[in-house]
Amino acid sequence: VVAQATAMVASPNVVNNEKDWSVAEQLALIHAVQRYDTTDWPAICKALRACTAHPPLSAREPSFFFPKKCETKYLDLLKGYEEPKPQRGRKKQELDHAARVEEIAANLRNERMVELKNSIDTFNEALDKLKEQLQEVKEKDFEIPVLEKMLAESNTEV
Repeated sequence: VVAQATAMVASPNVVNNEKDWSVAEQLALIHAVQRYDTTDWPAICKALRACTAHPPLSAREPSFFFPKKCETKYLDLLKGYEEPKPQRGRKKQELDHAARVEEIAANLRNERMVELKNSIDTFNEALDKLKEQLQEVKEKDFEIPVLEKMLAESNTEV
């Protein structure tokens, strides 16, 4: 029970298929774009590979993040947000784009916080159940077969 709950908290970013990006991966992408701009996709990919190299953030192979895939995902993220109105002068357009990217980042941060909160709640529920089982064992004098049966039941429930 604890191992399964710990795995859910540690890596709630598991995705259903190779094309889906987790919220954490999307957030890492947006932060890399904010740092390197959209002119240096190899640097963005390198940053993504570095920050997703540890299992709590992503279970992906580093080869998943290559420039064209990252750029395509970034453009997909932009589609969900209003285009800045055409303005005279490049500075204004750059400011509009930066504001749009910051809005996306803020929304992704909020989604990530909800994911983490849900993972923590799930972990706490599993921990509470484990505490109840431990108390039950302490209160009764169980024999080994009974304990093994309880353990098997708890492993199938989570």
